[in-house]
Amino acid sequence: MVSGISNGYAMLLLRTPPQKMREMYKSNYELVILMAKSEVEQPILEELNAILAGKTGIVCQSVLEEFKGGVSKCGGPVERNTAKELEKTLVVVPDNPSERVMSSLPATTKVDPKNKIIFGTGDHWRAPTLTAKKMVVRAIAQTGMSLLTIVHRHRALNGV
Repeated sequence: MVSGISNGYAMLLLRTPPQKMREMYKSNYELVILMAKSEVEQPILEELNAILAGKTGIVCQSVLEEFKGGVSKCGGPVERNTAKELEKTLVVVPDNPSERVMSSLPATTKVDPKNKIIFGTGDHWRAPTLTAKKMVVRAIAQTGMSLLTIVHRHRALNGV
């Protein structure tokens, strides 16, 4: 929701000469191009806005801190401003994972303790967890546990 790619910069990236893109994004060049092409073909904000329409977004404290750190480190001025505007619309709740997740969901290489807190807090509030972490959602499902999740396509911050 904050990425420049999904906020009007996808075509600009695709028009940027490949050599300049490689200099800017180094080993992430191909991933950024794939995301930009995907965005042009199927804008992610349309999907997310349809899913979130009429709902109040909640975010647990640990996710908010991780989000702010990522935006501070990798986001450009437009992305940082978009992040601040998004934060104003969210209700921040303390990390409070459900007993069910903490006691029944085993920690694995894909479902680490941090993920248990994040997805468990969503479970505590009986709110779906909006995530791009398909592999974590799949790993949770493979344990037999059913959690409310909404998986979306990934969009990286691109420094705009």
